Amino acid sequence: MSVLNTTNRDHTTSLAFLDSIKFKFKPQYFHSVKNNSNKLLICAGDSWTWGDSLGGSKLDSPNVVKDKHRKEHIYGSIISKKINSDFINIAKPGGSNIEIHDMLAVVLEDAVLDSLYNEIHVIICLTENCREASGDPIWVPSNLDNIETIDDFLKAYEQNMFLSLRENFIDKYPDINFYIGRNFTFSYDETILGDNVLDKLWIQCLEINEPYPEDVRFTSDIAITPLITCLIKLGIHKKLKYTLMEFFARSNLAVDWLEKSPLNYNEETKHPTEKGHEIYANYIYNKIKERIE
Repeated sequence: MSVLNTTNRDHTTSLAFLDSIKFKFKPQYFHSVKNNSNKLLICAGDSWTWGDSLGGSKLDSPNVVKDKHRKEHIYGSIISKKINSDFINIAKPGGSNIEIHDMLAVVLEDAVLDSLYNEIHVIICLTENCREASGDPIWVPSNLDNIETIDDFLKAYEQNMFLSLRENFIDKYPDINFYIGRNFTFSYDETILGDNVLDKLWIQCLEINEPYPEDVRFTSDIAITPLITCLIKLGIHKKLKYTLMEFFARSNLAVDWLEKSPLNYNEETKHPTEKGHEIYANYIYNKIKERIE
């Protein structure tokens, strides 16, 4: 039996739902649009999904005009207009995958319990692994016996994360359409997520002159530092540090690529431009059409 409401009703009640749920989040991380629709689009992610740099927007420098521009040009807003849905964007600049997971869990529980929508689409744009490895080590593997390289560690870490996504979202809400992707890092084995995985990274949709470097697992200090701290705490840093060096080289190649990309802003973590959001929106919109047709 479907967990979604499929009866005809006045969907102006969704206005109350969106108004009530936003109080569970810090306002800078939550954005909603009410179209009185029987469909709901939810986007969850980090600064890329938030729309950092669009129109000069910055989380720590709020500006009404810039913020309006940002919200109108994020990929979720573009998709929402295409499918005529209500829209929720939950995204935290610098956020980790566990934060993306936890924010989405709150929204989905309320969305399904309120039974306001006939159709729900959820886009999860994962960031680099291990941003939470030190502060909230929920996915750190407990069995280290077979961890010989940094690849082994990251694979085990990622499988624990994917298991959470599978159990807490895909299996729990079988009538919701999930689209799970990543912005700028690759996964190892996504089999556990089934056909809910997008076949391209966001950054791969923006390739123009040359392909994005392969096997990039992280690019920023907010992932690298927690990872190294975690490995030191586990007592396996010295064992893995030589295989870790190769990942730093791949990270540098990715940063160089991003700096040359005309579809990414050349500042901080090289967020997509307005055109970059539009391209990704069109890519996912086509995936939604394939799913529902």
